[in-house]
Amino acid sequence: METITKPNYIIDGVTSLSPEDCQRYGIRAIGFDVDGTLTDYLESMAEAEQHALTKLGHAGLELFIISNAYNERAGELTQIFGDYMPADHIITPKACVDPRDPQDTPDNHSKPKPDMILHALAQLPEDFHPNQFLMVSDQLFKDPVAGHHAGVQTALVSQLGTHDHPSVAQQRAAERTALQQLGLPYSRDKYPTRLTPTE
Repeated sequence: METITKPNYIIDGVTSLSPEDCQRYGIRAIGFDVDGTLTDYLESMAEAEQHALTKLGHAGLELFIISNAYNERAGELTQIFGDYMPADHIITPKACVDPRDPQDTPDNHSKPKPDMILHALAQLPEDFHPNQFLMVSDQLFKDPVAGHHAGVQTALVSQLGTHDHPSVAQQRAAERTALQQLGLPYSRDKYPTRLTPTE
């Protein structure tokens, strides 16, 4: 489990992620999970997270949304994040569906599968190396696994807000145990305020 799920970095939240830290670790593009990472569950972005995305974008970083959102929530993402990145950088599982395959569905491409991250990497220049991409999220069992399989770096943040999709809420206790086994913090006040390697 450790090889796949342990993130490369931890940081308390997206608002602490700085262009300087990204430059230090060779990061040129960032993919963000949404619920629990940039917003509370099913909410819009608060001003602090808006400012964080603006700052990172102005620094020249390529920004992506990589979210398992579906139905109405998926439709809201362009409205929420469209001012911070191109529309084709807002990626949900539906974007990975092969229209030539009638058996293909969005469920086949949800994290922890790496498909959405690979879809993002395909939009970057030919000289871009996957190791220059950072996937940021609050869930241990999905995004670090997807990132590992896509060959990118991953960062775990503490959960933003207090609400969860029911299936995610059921996983939080197991996540807490796994974090302890990995020697990583669970509560926000124990997370560093700088991008910090876990090794």
